[in-house]
Amino acid sequence: MIEYLIKSGLILIILLAIYHIWLEKEKMHQFNRFFLILSVVFGLTVPLISFEVFSKMEVELSPVMNLASAPLIITFPEVTNQVIVEDYSYWPVIIYGIVALLLLIKFVVNLLNLKLKVSRNQQKRTAEGTIVLIKEKMIPHSFLSYTFLNEEDYLNNRIEDEIIRHEFAHILQKHSADLLFIEFLKIIFWFNPAFLLYKKAIQLNHEFLADEAVVKSSNNVSAYQQILLQKVSLKTVNLASNLNYSVTKKRFKMMKKQTSRTWKMIKGLSLLPVAAILILTFSNQIFADDDSVSSGIKTNLTTSNQISKDKFYGGGFVRFKNASGELLTKNTKC
Repeated sequence: MIEYLIKSGLILIILLAIYHIWLEKEKMHQFNRFFLILSVVFGLTVPLISFEVFSKMEVELSPVMNLASAPLIITFPEVTNQVIVEDYSYWPVIIYGIVALLLLIKFVVNLLNLKLKVSRNQQKRTAEGTIVLIKEKMIPHSFLSYTFLNEEDYLNNRIEDEIIRHEFAHILQKHSADLLFIEFLKIIFWFNPAFLLYKKAIQLNHEFLADEAVVKSSNNVSAYQQILLQKVSLKTVNLASNLNYSVTKKRFKMMKKQTSRTWKMIKGLSLLPVAAILILTFSNQIFADDDSVSSGIKTNLTTSNQISKDKFYGGGFVRFKNASGELLTKNTKC
């Protein structure tokens, strides 16, 4: 189990490093989204893959098998008093279970809070999703098919169309599924910080995708960036896709960046040898001898030159210690 966790953790870190260095800066957000999700699945499954590697061995046995002429020496280990040590190996399992249970409870509570928000507040259904009008002053955010907006701002037309389109982009592209997936894995592998880093990368990628949808429809990047800066100070919500998540130069630069289709293809194809190397490096390789070896040995042993059991062991010796600790040797013929 420890070997599996180490291998999967290394794969996750390597792929995340590749993402940040090689992919994140390119405007290929849809590809990057699937790369991040598949990287998690890849990292968790590759250490479970087993390959059987055959190695051919040549074994030569003499017809007479002169093993009978060589004495067989068997040494019995010295018997010592056994010390019984209490096993505390169950404590890590208990600690793991307690932490995982607490995180699961927190996860369920957050889901229930979002559900209560939907049921306790006014709703407006649209073709893209359902708008939930809340009284709290919070950042516009979305979860599943729901977009949460401040009721007062919405009724007084103080929420820009770009904001609503941004949240609807999260809904239409089903970003909540990615967040639920990574949150569930964070509960199971709470001791592995790689999943927290993956969640941050996935959330930022979601914002790239939503920003791209807004920019395509409005064609006014500067005005949209000003709107985002006005929302920076508002409180965010866990589990939901938040409008102002990581409003940094990285997001603003990405809105104006262009990546050619050829360069996207080169970036994508370059990952195939990386995947192959990781599979060969971190999968379980079982080395097995060719069947011809064992069959060849069996054939030689069943020939007329086969040595009887008594003749084979006839010239052997057995060494052992008596009660006083003295080492004695006994001929197997006796």
